[in-house]
Amino acid sequence: MPRLFPRSDKTFPVLMHYVSNTDLTAIWPDDLPLPDGVIDGERRFEIETVGPWSIVRKVRGLAVAKSDLGVMVHGDRSLDHAVQSGYQMEGRVSVAGKTRRAFTSSQLFIHKGKLINMAILYVV
Repeated sequence: MPRLFPRSDKTFPVLMHYVSNTDLTAIWPDDLPLPDGVIDGERRFEIETVGPWSIVRKVRGLAVAKSDLGVMVHGDRSLDHAVQSGYQMEGRVSVAGKTRRAFTSSQLFIHKGKLINMAILYVV
């Protein structure tokens, strides 16, 4: 199966500011290309399952840490030890050499005047 998201994260981490204090849509810089997998203004997780009950083995997506200034995008990461918790998945993500807790979510980005809804791994 071909990889949906390549492993080249040489341009990350990048701080992407919010549109305003009340609009928490992040601005994706025009000079930074969008990651692969954006289809019709949406990017979903790459999910690997196993067995007849489709038990989730791996979740891969854009790792993001949020702050008051904006979102710090760390690039594509895999959610290790993924556990179903209600409507979301929780687990651990390796960011900057440290393993941190993360859960699945989504974030709106503006890139060249278009809204893009991306599935993210929210790093805590």
